[in-house]
Amino acid sequence: MGSVQEPASFFAVGDKHEFDPEKWTSATPLPRRDDETQIKVLIVGAGFGGLMAALECWRKGHDVVGILDRNEGPNYSGDLIIIQPSALEVMRHWPQMRRELEEDLVEAGTYYYRHDGELIYGPAKPGFNAPEHLAERAERPRGFPPVGAVQIRKKFYRMLLRQVARLGFRVDYGRRVDAYFEAEAAGLAGVVLTDGAIRTADVGKSPPRPHSSPHIGHY
Repeated sequence: MGSVQEPASFFAVGDKHEFDPEKWTSATPLPRRDDETQIKVLIVGAGFGGLMAALECWRKGHDVVGILDRNEGPNYSGDLIIIQPSALEVMRHWPQMRRELEEDLVEAGTYYYRHDGELIYGPAKPGFNAPEHLAERAERPRGFPPVGAVQIRKKFYRMLLRQVARLGFRVDYGRRVDAYFEAEAAGLAGVVLTDGAIRTADVGKSPPRPHSSPHIGHY
C-alpha cells in the first residue's frame, strides 16, 4: 500500500520574532498623535484589519494594551489584493508607509476578452486611477497616497507589521480566543483564551471574518 500523504497546507507562516519592537526602532518621525483618551483597547486578530485598527487607535490617542493572533507567526498566504482608494486614504497620516507604497507601486493593465480569446478592450487602468479621479484626490489635504492597480499581499502585510513594531507593539502569537465577554458593572470588555487566561480592556476589537464572533466593546 502506498503511504498516506499529509494534506497540503496553504498557510505560509513567518518568524513570529521578526517584528519584535526592539528590532524596529527608527528615527523616522511618527504621525502626530491625538491627546491621550485613557481608553484601553485590546485587538484580536493580527490580519490587515487588526493591525490597521491598532495603528489608528494609537493615532487617535487610545492605549493599545495587546494584539492577539491565533497563528504561530505572520500569515503570508495569498498573492495579489486590490485595495480601493477609500481604504488607502488613511495612509495620508502615515508618512513612512506612504513612502513604502510609492516604492512598491504596481502598475498593471486590465484586459477584457471574449470566451474565444478575442480581445475586447485593454490594456486599461483601473477606473479609480482615471485622470479626473487622480486630480480630485490630489486636491485633498496632505495629498493622497498612490493607488496601484494591485498590491502584493505579503509586501503590504509586512509594511503594516513594521509600522506596528515601530510604535512599540508586539503581536502575541499562538493565542486562540474561546469566548468574548463584557463586564458592564466594571466597564470592561475581554476575552477568554484556550489556556484559560483572561485579557481585558475598555474596548475589545475583533475584525470581522468568517467563523469569528463579532467585535464587542464597552466605554
